[in-house]
Amino acid sequence: MVAIIGGETRRFAPLVELYRKAFTSKQNSLSEMKVGIHSFGYVADDKQRAIDEFFPGYKRMFDRIGKERGWGGVTMDRFLFQNGPNGAYLVGDVEEVANKIVTHSMSLGGLSRFQFQIENELLTHEQIMNSIEMIGLEVKPRVLEIINDN
Repeated sequence: MVAIIGGETRRFAPLVELYRKAFTSKQNSLSEMKVGIHSFGYVADDKQRAIDEFFPGYKRMFDRIGKERGWGGVTMDRFLFQNGPNGAYLVGDVEEVANKIVTHSMSLGGLSRFQFQIENELLTHEQIMNSIEMIGLEVKPRVLEIINDN
């Protein structure tokens, strides 16, 4: 598992390739190798709703951590960049999140799992559970459909 909490996912490809080399150097078959990533993600009925629900708690959490570590405050522009086409975050609707998982997988040479960091300081239990349900019932099947179509 590679924890990608910022930056561009594709920039982690050399790390995954190093893992592949180490794995196969021990006579392991690539078909047995599992690669996964962990990143911030949240799914709602539409992209704007997902951002509106996720961002306030994300900002609050990282502004607090930032004060402790000497980072600048979180801005919506920086968040949207991280949530953009090349950024690590997957906050949006089913179709966008599914497509981005596939894009991340292709940029890293294939993923066997994806772990969402959903929880933040202001999401309710109901919002988190709704997102988890959408990931399992809608995002995962859509990811598999996209992969099988290619």
